[in-house]
Amino acid sequence: MIISSASSTQELPYISIKWKNDEFDYFNPYPSWSCEPEAHEVVELLKEVASPLVEYHSSPRLPGAQTQSEVATMRWTNAKTRLPLPDVVQNLYSVSTNNPLGCEWILMSKVPGRPLFQCWRDMDLSRKRRVVEQLAEYTETIFNRGLDGIGCLYPAAADDPDQSPEFGGMEACMPYFWNKRYYKRPRCGPYETYREWAFDRLNLAYADAESLLPKLENIHIRKIPWRILAVITKLKGLHDVLFPSAEANKKKEGEEVPKGVKEDEHIDLDSDGDRNNNDGGKSEPEPFKCEEKTMMWHTNLSTDNIFVDDTGVITGILDWECISAIPRSVGCQLPAFLLEGHDRRQEPHIKDYWTFSDTLPDPQLDDDDGGGGERRGRPRQRQQRVGPTPDYWHARREWELTHLRLHFEMTMAARSLGWHMCYKHHALKRDFETAVQYCDDSILVGVVEAWISAVEAALKDKTKREKKGNEAGGEPMSRRLKVWSLERRIASGRKAPAGHN
Repeated sequence: MIISSASSTQELPYISIKWKNDEFDYFNPYPSWSCEPEAHEVVELLKEVASPLVEYHSSPRLPGAQTQSEVATMRWTNAKTRLPLPDVVQNLYSVSTNNPLGCEWILMSKVPGRPLFQCWRDMDLSRKRRVVEQLAEYTETIFNRGLDGIGCLYPAAADDPDQSPEFGGMEACMPYFWNKRYYKRPRCGPYETYREWAFDRLNLAYADAESLLPKLENIHIRKIPWRILAVITKLKGLHDVLFPSAEANKKKEGEEVPKGVKEDEHIDLDSDGDRNNNDGGKSEPEPFKCEEKTMMWHTNLSTDNIFVDDTGVITGILDWECISAIPRSVGCQLPAFLLEGHDRRQEPHIKDYWTFSDTLPDPQLDDDDGGGGERRGRPRQRQQRVGPTPDYWHARREWELTHLRLHFEMTMAARSLGWHMCYKHHALKRDFETAVQYCDDSILVGVVEAWISAVEAALKDKTKREKKGNEAGGEPMSRRLKVWSLERRIASGRKAPAGHN
């Protein structure tokens, strides 16, 4: 059995978390235990509350206002889907630090199999497709079991494991407790619209960047928070332009707004971008209307968190902390590991990536040379083929991921037309969500700036074309914005980027 623990983010008399920065790096704080739990303390606690006859191993995790939500999310997923995941053993977990260990903890069953990253090279493409198909089944199930509101699940009753989890709503995800944000905003959510959710996170990031300015004396370092502040301001202005509410659309068209209609309860065709369409932009997709439901999407489906057996059957999914119900418009996305790497359409050939050893004397060639072994004063030599270079495995992984991305999309198109339409029509909104996630990243803020500039240029060009079309009395221009994908640009160079959420 494995016990995973998460200390409380509150300043309690037991173990707490301190936030640290490396020297000269003010933008990437990381959590550190104020007092490292001792392994024997973990074992003593488990023997007291569980069984003295079982061998235990401990693994501390990130700080945890999210313990209750993690337990409820695992129970909900176990009840609503066929996805295998660890069990909370005998309902044993603690959301309090008032115990011998001094921190929050959850007792989970051990997941069989190996992480996908460990056996990736050993699995052929057919077994990897099997993994993707199982994730597609999970995706279809949670899409169809939509929720109302943006936020986290919590246990209906802490002492009753058989009672279904309830949608409590309060967010318990990284953007709300990272770098002491929990003390600034002790309660965030639930949210009714994507706009509320996005703007609240942008405000937290804005406050962090603003608080850094008085601490920085170096003029070059001070430019980073200024850039972050400017990016956040632009993102707030872009949201209402790119994704006008149903009410704003109706007012613009002079129609009455139906009662009960809220923001983001439609799919805005401007937020599409079927960027792989080959018809030259001539055809328009059929309008697709749906309520802005939410879904409990696992944002960190990386190869570290997916466990499989030798046949490619998923045996367990880990890391259920910081999972919340998010809008379908941004939740209809690929599993995180499928977003990695650049597109590679052609399969790499291993013969093009062989590496050779240093040249060695070849006795056979020496004998053929008359026994002297000399040719122009030097012995005949040969190179020994050792194996493929690391570049081959990198290229092959990119090719396989390109194939698996397409396989996942085709599988989902066959299983759930609603998911497929949301995925196709909300590409720009997923890019906007990516910008919200990485707007305060000191390394990636430049990429977000470039994407904002591209969107602003596309909007300006679209306005000109629409004006020219109206003056000429022709047909309305395409409503699509042609912008490169920020989601793919960042994901191609980072591992499991969605986990940042």
